Amino acid sequence: MTEKRDFAISLLKQILTALHEKRFADVVNLVDECTLSVDDIIEFVQGTVELNEFDTIDEYREKNIAYTTDEDDEPFQIDYYIEADGGNDVPLIIQLKIESQGDSRRTILDIVPN
Repeated sequence: MTEKRDFAISLLKQILTALHEKRFADVVNLVDECTLSVDDIIEFVQGTVELNEFDTIDEYREKNIAYTTDEDDEPFQIDYYIEADGGNDVPLIIQLKIESQGDSRRTILDIVPN
């Protein structure tokens, strides 16, 4: 793997663990910018999970990576299919962008319908 990809996957794992454990405020706090508020995550993300008659978002699985940009692309982006209750598809995708800003990074999270 590459440096940007490694960083993105590490952050993605933390986000998914927070979603799995229903620590929705932590999701927003893990990134620099989130397009959803905590209330939006509860209503939209957890609401979608429950609407599909599932309980808990699954933690990270490599096979759920839907798309990544090339390492040299700016921003670097990784898209991830959300699953729940042991591998059931939830019609949502996590989009995580990593922007390089000199020696630092800016992280942007969005969760969109699939």
